[in-house]
Amino acid sequence: IYPHTGRAVLLRDGYLYTDNPDFAYVLVSFVGVEHLFDEPQIWIQRGERLYTATRIPTGSYVYDDGLEAGKPVKLILFDRLGTGAPPPALHRDLRSLRYRLHFDRMEIRHATHDFLLADLSYGAITVPTVLSAQGPRLELKCEAVPPDRAVDLSLFRDIAARRQRAVQALRQVMLSEIDEKLPFDEPYKEWGQQDGILRQAWMSHYQLGEQRFEFNGDDYYVFDLKGRPRVPQVCVDFLTDTFERASGTWWRGRGGPLQRHVGRLDFGTLQDPLLRRVPGFIELARSKPDWFDVYDTDPREQIPLRRKNELSSYLQRNSHRYAPGDIVVIRGFTNFEKRGQERLMHYHSFFIYESDPLSGFPIALAGNAGQPSLRVWDTEARRTPRRAIWHRLRPRLNWLESIVDSGVEPPTEPLPLTFGLS
Repeated sequence: IYPHTGRAVLLRDGYLYTDNPDFAYVLVSFVGVEHLFDEPQIWIQRGERLYTATRIPTGSYVYDDGLEAGKPVKLILFDRLGTGAPPPALHRDLRSLRYRLHFDRMEIRHATHDFLLADLSYGAITVPTVLSAQGPRLELKCEAVPPDRAVDLSLFRDIAARRQRAVQALRQVMLSEIDEKLPFDEPYKEWGQQDGILRQAWMSHYQLGEQRFEFNGDDYYVFDLKGRPRVPQVCVDFLTDTFERASGTWWRGRGGPLQRHVGRLDFGTLQDPLLRRVPGFIELARSKPDWFDVYDTDPREQIPLRRKNELSSYLQRNSHRYAPGDIVVIRGFTNFEKRGQERLMHYHSFFIYESDPLSGFPIALAGNAGQPSLRVWDTEARRTPRRAIWHRLRPRLNWLESIVDSGVEPPTEPLPLTFGLS
């Protein structure tokens, strides 16, 4: 009702910022642009990118430009917002810089208005580097590469650039699944345990060209309002669907031939239902070492997610083990067990979507735990506090490159990083 009050209370020099983790969760989960502005047009600076957004009759805002043009604006921490001419930025965009230089960690030694002196780490190679600043954008000015490591550095950057391209293709699909709001494969009403049963029912009605179907007395849609297939997913389907869609495999939308186009990869989950269960996918990964590198967490380091400080310390120490594009499998008892029910260990799986350019810490997760979304560790800990990391599956680069659809060129800039509540 009073957006000027919202700006005064919630923005610091125009930035949506707090150093309190709980308040940060509230900010990104519940604060919208309409709580801060009612002007016809505003600008949003996210990293080094400057976007404009227009107010629509409902009072919310949609992007005018960028990768999300036409979509509703959702805020993330460190966004800077305003109207008129943007004043000089107070921040420097390290995430975009990493997409250009391909370092995995950074330690800042000295900072001025125009320059940064930092040590950039490329695996085991540390390179003292001078970066120049043009507003929030940083550019390489010069670097002191050890003469005996020049070839190694060139090779590291080449491999990192290749992996980034392949992971970008996966990220694009993850964002499509999030945008499509694919439903979790669990009936609204269950007779016993029926997770995973809706996809088969959906497929039958899809092939018949029907618009909806009924299961256990409830209605489900075959397509969304845009005519896109509304395919139910269990958590491991999010993994296999992402790989398959990046390869060109997926169901065609309404308005054309209703069939599943098969691209460079087909896991065959329609014929092998065991692959729709996390243990089955782990065994597949173990059986194909040319596809995946499987790392099993030491039992002494299987830290319940609710022990947040210990978990953060573990992930910080082992950031090299958890990189964007990796799959994380957590396992443990659920928070609630029905009375008289046998206590069972449950799995959940998700991708690492992004890592912090300073520390390498995995900061964003992507998966389907009710609806596809980007999440942080704290969100996962609230949902499954008693589970711990049991496995990490890393797609091999050569395999990833062999399956990614060569007809689609992934963007070289960072993709959106908007978190959800699910």
